[in-house]
Amino acid sequence: MEKKSSQPIILYTDGACSGNPGPGGWGSILLSPKGYVVELGGAEKESTNNRMELMAAIAGLEWLKERKELTTKQVNIYTDSKYFIQGLESWIYGWKKNGWKNSEGNPVANQDLWQRIDLLQRDFSLKLEYVPGHQGVPGNERCDRIAVAYSKGEVVRLFQGEYGSYSIDLTAPTSGSTKKANPYYLSYVGGQIYRDESWAECEKRVKGRAGAKYKKLKSSSEEDILLKSWGAK
Repeated sequence: MEKKSSQPIILYTDGACSGNPGPGGWGSILLSPKGYVVELGGAEKESTNNRMELMAAIAGLEWLKERKELTTKQVNIYTDSKYFIQGLESWIYGWKKNGWKNSEGNPVANQDLWQRIDLLQRDFSLKLEYVPGHQGVPGNERCDRIAVAYSKGEVVRLFQGEYGSYSIDLTAPTSGSTKKANPYYLSYVGGQIYRDESWAECEKRVKGRAGAKYKKLKSSSEEDILLKSWGAK
């Protein structure tokens, strides 16, 4: 039996709408504890920004539900939607108690999506983290680009592969903070792990070395995932 992982799955989500309502798009990025990255995206011809925020989370969780090989049910979701966070952590309990009616007695907006999320959260242990939108958080910015492109009907090349080959830093940001940590470079050369403060130092170390791997990081919180994707111990 495969050992369960103590590390959570990381899920970044974002939604966009060209007009509100109007053509909508959503984007999601998943990072598994084993260091595998999957980008997802989709669109609706007529939607709202809130619907797209919810769909980004739904799509990510539904993709995970189909994976029989998962070694953890803990999912940390990073979103810039306070609507999604407040809805799932607070409002949904009253809605369900009142037969999916809001405080004014009217049907809950986006009820169909909230009901899908309500079912999905029974399969996972969810932790929702707020990240400020358009403030330079790489995972959030990438999801936004995917969502906007889909809302405009543009072609998007979605990534699937090892985190070590992914160009986006998915280091978990401090909740609610835009403070940027000093970046550093992690490399794996000749079976050894190295950390350098500058690209010049890292480049000197990896240049011309067959099989050398490296990646720029903002903190050490995702090192274990990256090293697993490299096959490093």
